[in-house]
Amino acid sequence: MLLFIWPYNIDLLNGIGYLLLRWCAIDALFIDECTTGFVDFTEVVKHYPPELVARRCGITIEELETVARYWKKSHKVLSLWSMGVNQSAEGAAKVRSIINLHLMTGNIGRPVTWPFAMTGQPNAMGGREVGGLSHLLPGYRSVKNPLHRQEVEQFWGLKSGQILPTPGLSAWEMITALERGEVELFWVVATNPAVSMPDIERTKKALRKSPFTICQDTYYPTEIANYAHVLLPAAMWGEKTGTMTNSERVVTFCQTFRKAPGVAKADWEIFAEIGCRLGFKEQFAFNSSV
Repeated sequence: MLLFIWPYNIDLLNGIGYLLLRWCAIDALFIDECTTGFVDFTEVVKHYPPELVARRCGITIEELETVARYWKKSHKVLSLWSMGVNQSAEGAAKVRSIINLHLMTGNIGRPVTWPFAMTGQPNAMGGREVGGLSHLLPGYRSVKNPLHRQEVEQFWGLKSGQILPTPGLSAWEMITALERGEVELFWVVATNPAVSMPDIERTKKALRKSPFTICQDTYYPTEIANYAHVLLPAAMWGEKTGTMTNSERVVTFCQTFRKAPGVAKADWEIFAEIGCRLGFKEQFAFNSSV
C-alpha cells in the first residue's frame, strides 16, 4: 500500500487509528517490544470516532473505512509527505500521527515499509548528514552525546570540551528569540523563512525586529530579501562542486560545469572566508569542496 496524505490533517489519521483499534488490526508483539506509550495513544484516538472525523474532514464514513481497511489489509505501507505537513502550525503533531499508525501496525523497518518524509529542497537531507542542524554533528551524531562530541573533536583536531554540549536554536526558536530581542544577527542561507515558516504573520513581525539580517542566496529578489541588511550572492548548483543527497536518499557527486557569475561564490567559500576573517584561519583553510 502506498499512501499519499494530501490533503492531510490529524483528525483523519487518528480516525484511521480509531478504526484499526476497533478492528484489533494492530501488531501487539511489535508494540510490546518496540514502542512505549501505547495506552496513552489509545486514549487519544478514542476521541476520533468515524462520525466526528467524517464530518470534520468533509468525507463519508464509508470513505474513511475504506482507507482504514486498505491499511489493515496491507502488509507493506509506505507513507509519503513533504513540507506542507512539516512546516505548519501543528507539523510535529501531524508527523507523529502518521508515525503512530506505522508503529501500531508494525509497518516500519522493512523494505518499502516506512513513514517517509520528502524534504522540501534539494540536498536538505545532505545538510542533515553533515550536521547542518542545531542539535546535530556530522554523521547524525548528537551534540548532547559526550562520545559523539569526543569523536568529532578528535577528527577535527580540537581540544577536548571545545564543542559545547548545548544545542543551538531551532528554526522556530530563532523566530521567537528575535521576538524577545535575544538574536542580534540572523543569517539566512538558501531558504525563505518569510514564506516557508509556520505562522507567517508572526514570522514577518519577528523578522522586522532583527537588528541585522544577512540573506545568502542564488535568487533575487525573494520575500526574505525584503528583510535583509546585507545580501550575499551564492553560486547555483551547476556553478559549484559537491555532493547532493536527494529525497530518495541517493548521494550524487555534482561537478561544476560553468563559472559563477560576477562576485557570486559557493556557499562553503562564503562560510570559510567569514571564518577566516573571524580569526579561525587554520580551521577554515580550505582550497576546495573535495
